[in-house]
Amino acid sequence: MKPNMRSGMRSGMRSGMVSRWCMTYGKLNRLLLTAVAGVALVFAFAATAGATAPSPKLSYADLMSRLETAPAGQLPGYFLTVVEGSTIETVPATITGYTPGGGWRDSLIFFQGTGPVMAATQGIAQGMSGSPLYLATGELIGAVAYGDWFTPSGHGLATPIEAMERVESEYAGRTPLGLQPLKLNAPVFANGKVVDRVIITDDPAAHAADAATGTFVARPLNTLTIGGVKSSTKAGKRLAKRLEKLGRSYRFTTVGGRADDPSIPASMTPLQPGSAVYALESVGSVFSGSMGTTTYTDGDNVLMFGHTYGNPGQALDLYMAEGWVTGVWPSEETSYKLGTPTVVNGTVVADGLDGVLGVAGLSTPDVAITSTATNAATGEVETRRSWIKQSLLRDDWYDEYAIDLIDATLTDAPYRLCDYGYLAGSAKTEGTLVVYDGTKDVTLTFTNSYSSDDDIAYLVSSDLYNALWDLLTLNTWKNEPLVVKSVSLNTTLNIGKPLTSTAVGIEAPNGLKVGTNTVKVKLFTTGVKDASYETTSIVLNGEDFPDEWGDPQATGALVNSSDYTLTVTPYNSYKYSDYYDDDDYMYSLSGDAGANSAERLKPFTAEDPTDEPYKRPSLEEIIKDLQEQKPNQNEKLVVSLYQGSSEIASTTVDCANNVDGTVSARSTAVSATLSKTTLAYGKKTTVTGVIDGPLGTPIYLYGTPAGSKTEKLLATGRASSEDDLNKTSPSYSYDDDDDDEDDEDAVYGVKFKLSVPALKANTKLRVVAAGTTKYLTGVSPKMSAKVKAKVTVKAAKSKVKHGKKVKLTAGLTSANPKGGKLYLERKKGKKWVKIKTWKVKSTKTSLKYSYSWKTPRTRGKVSMRARWGGNSYNYKATGGTKRVTVK
Repeated sequence: MKPNMRSGMRSGMRSGMVSRWCMTYGKLNRLLLTAVAGVALVFAFAATAGATAPSPKLSYADLMSRLETAPAGQLPGYFLTVVEGSTIETVPATITGYTPGGGWRDSLIFFQGTGPVMAATQGIAQGMSGSPLYLATGELIGAVAYGDWFTPSGHGLATPIEAMERVESEYAGRTPLGLQPLKLNAPVFANGKVVDRVIITDDPAAHAADAATGTFVARPLNTLTIGGVKSSTKAGKRLAKRLEKLGRSYRFTTVGGRADDPSIPASMTPLQPGSAVYALESVGSVFSGSMGTTTYTDGDNVLMFGHTYGNPGQALDLYMAEGWVTGVWPSEETSYKLGTPTVVNGTVVADGLDGVLGVAGLSTPDVAITSTATNAATGEVETRRSWIKQSLLRDDWYDEYAIDLIDATLTDAPYRLCDYGYLAGSAKTEGTLVVYDGTKDVTLTFTNSYSSDDDIAYLVSSDLYNALWDLLTLNTWKNEPLVVKSVSLNTTLNIGKPLTSTAVGIEAPNGLKVGTNTVKVKLFTTGVKDASYETTSIVLNGEDFPDEWGDPQATGALVNSSDYTLTVTPYNSYKYSDYYDDDDYMYSLSGDAGANSAERLKPFTAEDPTDEPYKRPSLEEIIKDLQEQKPNQNEKLVVSLYQGSSEIASTTVDCANNVDGTVSARSTAVSATLSKTTLAYGKKTTVTGVIDGPLGTPIYLYGTPAGSKTEKLLATGRASSEDDLNKTSPSYSYDDDDDDEDDEDAVYGVKFKLSVPALKANTKLRVVAAGTTKYLTGVSPKMSAKVKAKVTVKAAKSKVKHGKKVKLTAGLTSANPKGGKLYLERKKGKKWVKIKTWKVKSTKTSLKYSYSWKTPRTRGKVSMRARWGGNSYNYKATGGTKRVTVK
């Protein structure tokens, strides 16, 4: 994700029930239970489940006895269900057989629905689960639970009523029947052929061959429905992927909630046998759950579905709501009801193999989720609200799916402004997460900015999504009871304006040294032709760069080594999010992505046994880290210097836009040597050396002459191959890139040679190896070129009578002679003796000084010379000797 650190789920957390039951998750559309639509949600609870007493029941044993003695082995009956609105319809049915299994706990009732409803729906439809099945004499014998597949004949299977009653008293699970064929008590004619076996599966297509050979292939009549989220959005696709990993079947619905359809009544008849009923993980703008039918009510207890919700033997904490049926979608494969939940009237509390139990009027704590998005250009505002049960976020089965449901609500408002399209844009967000840490409520606030070239609506909830992951998957639930109380997000969208800057390069123009270093990050911005640069500084401590004796180097000392890497990455203040596998949405901290709760609490074991095991943070630490998260993380870059994998120093760069991209560049070592360090005035020399960097790297020689603060470019060249340097070979070469696109082959000891132009003043020289895409600028230590002044001496006469005077002229050529001394000397014996000293006050480059020298009485040849004592501009120098003959 980059800014997007989304991740997520334990695959295989449940393999799914693929035998007698198969549930399908889904997002139902909006369920806004409001006194005033869009203002406030009010959960309405019925006082009792129904006004009528439970119907008389017929035991499974008695049913078998009656079938044995009935004409043709069949009994007339009917079942109750809703096919439109909330009106309960009576559907004629014929009970034709059963699957003997040793009693009601292991048997099913085989029946066929008939009449206009079956003709219209093309058979038993999903959503009819739990429809009470009666004999014509009025006794309740079971609940419709499984329908035929690809055979619109109205045949189905019902769960005996004793099995459902057991859910009410003891809903412990039992071993599923599996996929083995179940024998019917007697063959029946169904679907145009004789049927004597039954297979119940959530993948009926896999048993098409069995269906063709006298086997009744049935599937559970309950599919989890998802509403309020478009399946085409990334949020919808992630929900689908999550459910597939959980082994759950699902369907996205286009039917809206009551807020979208004022024709749906705000309150209906309390639940009674045959009423449409929902069990829901979430309610509101985004809802997820399954629609079924009420089998019977007993006071506040409501039994429904006739099969498991998906995790038999477990306590549940789901919303129970009345259902409104828009109609039945007929299909030769599997017909299903279209509907929406309306009024929340209780809580689903238990999941049994043969039915689901709810309690009318029971309310449990939930989490309020609110998302408001504003189109910055038009002022249009969308607000979405949903609720989920607090307990779902502490449940191994539901916690990850619950996070995705929360995120679906948070992204739905911006998706609506984007017309559910994948649109480019940028956004400013403020998210709020309120949690109870066991002692007090803690409010966590996240402000950020995002930009996307393809789907801005999906990114805006990233902070809240990742914070929930940190809190819920890293927290040890049994020891630290965290409660999520509310989640809200406010988003301002600039649709169509991504304004993203991407880091494409990093430079250290002056190389690296101890102390403060200038660093420039090269950026390309959407819609802007030319690159831009953000400049920052990184401080290197001398203790991190000791000298050859191990002592800290002083400020200014060069880091002239190829062992370091300067890296720029998007700022990320999350401490734990790197432990998620974005590709598969796996939480991999504890190793086994399919681990149960106890296994997930084990310390992380590193693959490398020398690594320290990762210790899980405490809830207090997680909350503290989230509180310290800095805003606008997507408008920052982090610049870090590494030696191997060890970070030496780091700093941040503030950027005007959202930024992404990770780039790095390796340090370049440069070694340079002057062929001559002391030069005659105006003479040339050469610089030779080596770099650890790419072949062909541009090499620059800079010089700063004495008295100047301006460094001048004196010569250029390139790091050369051995052919370029008279067969002098580099040490060895390597390619540090995994791709084939980069032609920068790095070589240790690549040689270079530069010609230094004529110098006229003492000069400080340095060699700079230019930075490339993957190598930093390298700088050599400074070299000193000492340039002598040019001095001469002349005599007016070469022969002079002893005791007479002769005019001697000393010449001086210097870059700037001021402040220096020029001496006129004669040789006396083996020593040179000063005969005249001039203190130079002029700045002229060329000077001449004259002196009338009286010759000694000693006859012979006398050697004369001029000598320059030196100054900061030119090194000391001695002129050519001039001989004067004294006669």
